Amino acid sequence: MNCAGPNQSRMPASRRQLLRGAFAVVLLAVFAGLPALAQSERPPFPKEETARLTAEIRKDPENDTLRKELIDLLRPHGRTMKNPSDNFYKMLETAAALQDRKQPGDSEKAIALLKRAANAAPWYVHVYMDLALAYDEAQNWAQAKRYYELFLYAGIDYTFVGAEIGIMEDGLKRVEGELAKGKR
Repeated sequence: MNCAGPNQSRMPASRRQLLRGAFAVVLLAVFAGLPALAQSERPPFPKEETARLTAEIRKDPENDTLRKELIDLLRPHGRTMKNPSDNFYKMLETAAALQDRKQPGDSEKAIALLKRAANAAPWYVHVYMDLALAYDEAQNWAQAKRYYELFLYAGIDYTFVGAEIGIMEDGLKRVEGELAKGKR
């Protein structure tokens, strides 16, 4: 079965190969130029400012203005999802295991671990989603709203966020409804 379009089937094979070759050369040229282009347009990574803001967040973990300032600082560098250490992932895995286990006190332990993770790597915004969902499950609407908003503030930078953004926006609306009812 020929999958070529109607015009391609009439084109001589040698011409198709020539066009494919030319297309490949153009793609190579474009992709070869992208790293240089991206490097020339990106400002240097702000290591000192990142370290300063991270230290300030650790001193004042409830200051969302600092968290947003860090997100904004890293946004042009694509670093809001920079991978943290293995120990960080172990904290997240432990928190997830506690949430899944559903024993008395496990939810609070999970939230405590997630908060530690959010302070250890405040640029790793995925943990904000985990905190929003954990607080939502615990029916702590104010904290759930806070973390939904932080995730959505940074979420624009994700490349895989379509479904997550929708879930988080729906969660935020539901939590705002609960807060409007006067719950916690």
